[in-house]
Amino acid sequence: MRITESQLRRIVRDEILKEASLADRVTLDPIPYDVDTDIEGGGGLKYGDRPTTAWRRDIKRAWNEHADHALFDDPARLNVIHFLGYYSYKRSLNDYFPAKTSVPGRIPGIDLPSRNELSCFGYIPPRGPRAGDGPYFTFRKYRVTFVSHADAATERLSKATKKDLARMAGSGLAKRPGSDVHPLFFYPLDDDDMPLDGRLDEVVIDNWIIDTYHGPASERKKAEALGLKFAVLK
Repeated sequence: MRITESQLRRIVRDEILKEASLADRVTLDPIPYDVDTDIEGGGGLKYGDRPTTAWRRDIKRAWNEHADHALFDDPARLNVIHFLGYYSYKRSLNDYFPAKTSVPGRIPGIDLPSRNELSCFGYIPPRGPRAGDGPYFTFRKYRVTFVSHADAATERLSKATKKDLARMAGSGLAKRPGSDVHPLFFYPLDDDDMPLDGRLDEVVIDNWIIDTYHGPASERKKAEALGLKFAVLK
């Protein structure tokens, strides 16, 4: 039987859609053996002009090129949650919106989109935060720029220097996967490779605006003064 050109295109498309993780789509050159890949030394958590930056940026660019953004940006299919101070343990709004720099009505992340990328967890509904988890933000606006089954050791915003802040003032601080953390199959692209336990351990978002702050009763006054919706954690 002769296959038409349109049928062939459909077959090729169907085969592509069966591929689920970034490992199925791209091959990246290995990091040179003499490059510092220690995540605390510059290959991940710290900011700066390091030799690994281009390599990590390429992973993120490839993910964005191949990912099913209709899936990852749909709150009905992936619930995005940011736990305050997950690594710093500073689980307070003061660490995110200091009084000296927060101008009511013009606060990025509350009144207008924040361009600094933020690391979150992702939950496939109906799964979500458990009772006792928190404090955390939910969002009414965001764009997913990267996901990983496990912690991808992206840069920590708190480690950005004044030089980093000045260099990235226009675009916002980026968060890219660590240079020597996980192979590419840790980075899912569509439904076929989503986790069976219903949770992604790192979802990076930008252009985000908080919907609700779920926190302790002691922070209600601060949250409402900032203009945030507030829900008391139980």
